[in-house]
Amino acid sequence: DFMILKKIRGIKIVYVDHANASGEYKNSFDPHVQPLAFGTGVPIGLERSKRRFFKLFDVVVALNLRQEESLRKYNKNVVVIPNGMLLEKSQIEKAKLDAIKDKIGIGKNGRVVLYVGRFDEKQKNVSTLIKAFKKMADSSLKLVLVGDGKSMQMYRALAEGSSSILFAGRVSEEELPYYYSMADLYVIPSRWESFNLSIIEAASFGVPLLLSKNAVPKDFESEFDGRLFTFDPENIEELKDKMEEFFASAGLQERLKALSDDISREYSKERQLSRYVEMLKKLGEA
Repeated sequence: DFMILKKIRGIKIVYVDHANASGEYKNSFDPHVQPLAFGTGVPIGLERSKRRFFKLFDVVVALNLRQEESLRKYNKNVVVIPNGMLLEKSQIEKAKLDAIKDKIGIGKNGRVVLYVGRFDEKQKNVSTLIKAFKKMADSSLKLVLVGDGKSMQMYRALAEGSSSILFAGRVSEEELPYYYSMADLYVIPSRWESFNLSIIEAASFGVPLLLSKNAVPKDFESEFDGRLFTFDPENIEELKDKMEEFFASAGLQERLKALSDDISREYSKERQLSRYVEMLKKLGEA
């Protein structure tokens, strides 16, 4: 119990928020508020519980700038340390890559537009990507959709009649790097996101990014301002035009690859660990 630990001389406590406690909830009975029970007793009013909860910690770690804004209302000592790359960039075996391509129906010269994530139309808006892709005339392009969810049947119906839209289903963590490795362009069409980690995964494999304006992390707005390739998530024609522009322009492709390299360095596992080391050293000296 955090309350007991605070009474031990010399003990300092760091809390890493994964949006459970900092999230916006309507009442104390929301199932996501369960973490607030630690050290706070029975919640009597959600805001009061949050204030009591966050006062227990010497440092609170936010994973992104939006979380930081929420957390500073409850604890002034907030440090932003983004998540790093989670997938291991192990050696890609060409034979296995070719086998996966054959399995899902990608030819040797096929170029790939990739989406990885849940199939939940309300948020993920994959229907816009499917509709935009079907308007493209280039038969060498393939749209590979990795994931599963309640909107799968709807997406399959939208893709009907196109042999260029391929559903890979759920894939293992071992196979996922192969899908990023085969991609020429990674698209996120979401209507909203907090910080979609697949952006970091794709960038870490050097894949250029085309992001819905609503999916751009707040952290990117200052770090990579003016360099992002974006579109309105409700504008099918704009998304089609942006994909066609990308495949027609070698210069744009190179610029977006360079951007992905910069994103990969900023959000590497090494950088994440060095930030934790720096934070813990400062806490130990305080």
